[in-house]
Amino acid sequence: MKKNILITIYLIAVFIIVSFITGDVMQAGSSDVAEEMSDASYPVLYMGYDGLYINRMNGYSDQMDCSFMRASFLPLDETRTVTVYADLYGEKVTSAFYEVRSIGGGRLIESTELPAFTGNSDSASVNFSLKDLIDRNTEYMLTIRLSTEKVSDILYYTRIIVDPDDLTKEKLDYVRSIHSMTFNKNSEESLSRYLESNSEGINTDLARVNIHSSYDQVTWGSLNPHIEGEENINILNSDGDTGIFSYDYVISTSEGRSRSYYLVNEYYRVRYTKDRSYLLSFERNMEQIYDPENPSITDDVAYLGITGPDVNYMVNDSGDDLAFVSAGSLYLVASSGNSLSEIFSFRNGDMADKRCMCPDHDIKILSVDESGGARFAVYGYMNRGLHEGECGIALYEYSPSTNTVSEIAFIKSDRPYEAISSDIMTLSYLNSREVFYFYMDGVVHAVDLRSMTDSVTVTGLRDNNYGVSASNLMLVWQNAGIYDSTKLNTMNFGSGRSDSIDAPPGDRILPLGFMGENLVYGLAHNSDIVLTTYEGQIFPMYRILIVDSNEKTLMTYEKEGFYVTAADIREDRIELTRVTKTGEGGSPEGDSSPADLSREETVSGGGSPDTSSHATPEYADALPDQIMSTSEEITISPLTFIAIDVYETIAELILPSGIDSGTIKKMSPKQVLFEGNRYIELSDEESISRFRVYGLKGLDSMYAEEAAAVNKAVSIAGNVIADDGGYIWEKTLLSSRNQIMKIKALEETDTDGSLNAVLDVMLSYAGTPVNSAAMTNKGSTPYEVLKKNLTDERVLNLTGCSMNTMLYYLDKDYPVLALTRGGAVLLTGFNESEVVLLDPAYLILSPGGGTLAKISKSTADSVLTDSGNIYITYTNKP
Repeated sequence: MKKNILITIYLIAVFIIVSFITGDVMQAGSSDVAEEMSDASYPVLYMGYDGLYINRMNGYSDQMDCSFMRASFLPLDETRTVTVYADLYGEKVTSAFYEVRSIGGGRLIESTELPAFTGNSDSASVNFSLKDLIDRNTEYMLTIRLSTEKVSDILYYTRIIVDPDDLTKEKLDYVRSIHSMTFNKNSEESLSRYLESNSEGINTDLARVNIHSSYDQVTWGSLNPHIEGEENINILNSDGDTGIFSYDYVISTSEGRSRSYYLVNEYYRVRYTKDRSYLLSFERNMEQIYDPENPSITDDVAYLGITGPDVNYMVNDSGDDLAFVSAGSLYLVASSGNSLSEIFSFRNGDMADKRCMCPDHDIKILSVDESGGARFAVYGYMNRGLHEGECGIALYEYSPSTNTVSEIAFIKSDRPYEAISSDIMTLSYLNSREVFYFYMDGVVHAVDLRSMTDSVTVTGLRDNNYGVSASNLMLVWQNAGIYDSTKLNTMNFGSGRSDSIDAPPGDRILPLGFMGENLVYGLAHNSDIVLTTYEGQIFPMYRILIVDSNEKTLMTYEKEGFYVTAADIREDRIELTRVTKTGEGGSPEGDSSPADLSREETVSGGGSPDTSSHATPEYADALPDQIMSTSEEITISPLTFIAIDVYETIAELILPSGIDSGTIKKMSPKQVLFEGNRYIELSDEESISRFRVYGLKGLDSMYAEEAAAVNKAVSIAGNVIADDGGYIWEKTLLSSRNQIMKIKALEETDTDGSLNAVLDVMLSYAGTPVNSAAMTNKGSTPYEVLKKNLTDERVLNLTGCSMNTMLYYLDKDYPVLALTRGGAVLLTGFNESEVVLLDPAYLILSPGGGTLAKISKSTADSVLTDSGNIYITYTNKP
């Protein structure tokens, strides 16, 4: 007996010694440590304005691309005095400087050391005046660079403008009064007159409220919200009598002893006049902060509470584990361990800590495996931890066996969250071969996580010439223009395989989109493609095909005599818009209605593709048709939205079977801190510059083509910004009339000479007198002539925009060249009902009235629209 006890003691001792030695050896070979994410250390700055703290600014560790830093805007008076407030969280500012640069950051105007901050270790401030080196009514970038006892060179950005006639205070006062009314149930008479409540409003969901919602909805329904901490007011833009402002804050509601917290963002677009003010747009979004300590899990359901419709979640193949994102944090429910893990969050539990509550990041779930592990990308601004103050894409892996989160790689960026988000949401995919694909500026990068290297796999992706499947598994792009392609290129990111689909000889090919992971595309004969206007095309497809990710044909749609011109792809069907040829046998009996035939449009050919060798086809509308999905696979989403009393509509996720809500374990993984550098250096890329559209909530979208960007901005009442920070187009109040008086009438010319005549006038007005005929006679287009000669200006091809949109340029004294079927005219002015045209060939004006005259907007618009709305103008660079 004693012998057995001694043997047991001996074995235990050996085990302890071996474990100690092994652990010591392993520790000697690696300094990797698992610990909690380090606390935030950067101060938070605010700008002082009219006695308020506004424009909260979080600090960046590196120089950012100034042209993207448009999150705040500060108007200054003639004294150019700036007040900066700092929440220091126990830190001390040791040095501080400021810089003033051109709006795109390219030109340094002033760099000066700041006076000492006054205050204490919690809150301090500084006042200073900019030198008289900046022009009035011109935007600049102000950068504050400060150091603390812990961190050096932290950067903060805001746009500034000196505007003696600024009305921002009046507009901000108006916004603050409306915001206050939304928390007062007795303000119906005052608040309702600013709302536009109608059927467009969302009145069953507190997560989304807008100007069209009911008064009751705007005033929080039956909720009784309490604002936690301070609200942040942000001036996003203020120009003339209009302005865009935002609020972000945290509210709480109580139900019994429990308390729920919500992130809230509000956006206001207003107009101020001396007579009255107008609420042009209002939107409020709120999202409940999921509480893993009080997870609201019952009957295999996780209640996410009030949240928007786009909940980010993923279930593994067996259906045993589910990951979801809530308010910028990632959670995973695993049936094998009956556990709920808060895998990643920047929050530290203190709702008043603005450093950790900064919402400028998001998470994309890349995979959930069968063992309960997950891979994910955190992208945008890094609030705290190893990359505090940096922007980029951090790739992580969660290991359930060690309950740790490990960083796989970090892709650094000099762009803020909204720009990174736009690209990540376009395309990002991690395959089983450890290759992470993502889109940026018309380029697809492939980051090999085993070798920690990057390569460029696809280039030249522009507006409308590519498509991505819903899961990001498949990419398709064209080998030429949208209606000129003879080949489709495809890439399967799961396998990394590239392939192509060739059109038959004499055909063109057009991708129509994806139905799940299956590509839908169409074929059209060259001889059938015609022009509906001077530049617009109709692409009548005689055959529609659906192929899977391996390019196996799943379905072919083809009906003799009918041509598909558009396809609306939905989950279970494709809605087809169709036409028939007329004058060549007519329409098949019974498949066109009198209503369709009465709207028949006759179209004629010309331009590319070449149709000169055959009779120009003519088309009429036909009845639509459908392609129904033949897939028998039925996917039941675990996400549902239910109506529930005070909270109106909440989201719930059906959890994997086997979860016992009564005994579920709450896990808090630690981060593994690796020795060494995990930064990825991106390859030199053949990227494209893109025009950025800013709307009510900031960056809305980016486009390679300026016309597409301007049209988008028009539709959302936004602005278009170039990559150097200069304005391309703005939603602003125009003058009632304006005319470029330096442009005079010309001698009458024929149609062939009209283009060179107006080009010469345009170039001369811009200060670059050139004989344009020497270039056009050699085949140069009007755009090429202007682009080559106006090197200090930004030449814009705005084909496809409306004539009314061109008034913005005329209001700023930029002439607009317009092409007609016969030649060219120059728009030089406007009033309430007319435009002023320089028309030396009398293409629109009537002979005898002079070559420079006024004509009704409706007449000019009709001719220019029929000619394809082809406009070319320019703007000054900043």
